[in-house]
Amino acid sequence: MNIREEDIYNFIIGRTPILVNRILLRNFRKEKLDITMEQWSLLDLLWKKDGCTQHELGARTFREKASITRLLDKLEQQNIVIRVPDRRDRRVRFVYLTAKGKSIEETATRVVRETYKHAIAGIPEEQVLICKRVLNQVFENLAEEGDHWTACETA
Repeated sequence: MNIREEDIYNFIIGRTPILVNRILLRNFRKEKLDITMEQWSLLDLLWKKDGCTQHELGARTFREKASITRLLDKLEQQNIVIRVPDRRDRRVRFVYLTAKGKSIEETATRVVRETYKHAIAGIPEEQVLICKRVLNQVFENLAEEGDHWTACETA
């Protein structure tokens, strides 16, 4: 194989995802949305299924408990979500969208859709599908390592 190591790094975990996140943040700000890509990933799950547990949000976004807590703290401070303890087990907390959280769905989703559309502009669909298959294979290869995330349901 004649692939340079830095090319693999840049493609999979390096500059491309970092740039996408920066552009998304800029585009969220243009629309007066005070959220990050990481927060959006949680909100996207809640827009599809409101009332997820913090554990479920962590599992489905491959984030550790402390990271989920920090993201939710910020979203709660902004009155975008609320956390409600389970009546039977106070260690379990359900996360619900507030009216404000529900109201930003359309704008935030549009921003993400337009940003990704711009990101793949000029790339033939067949190549995008190849990229998707390759990245899915990278995921599967790493999942075989037995990492604790592999037991989690993916979004």
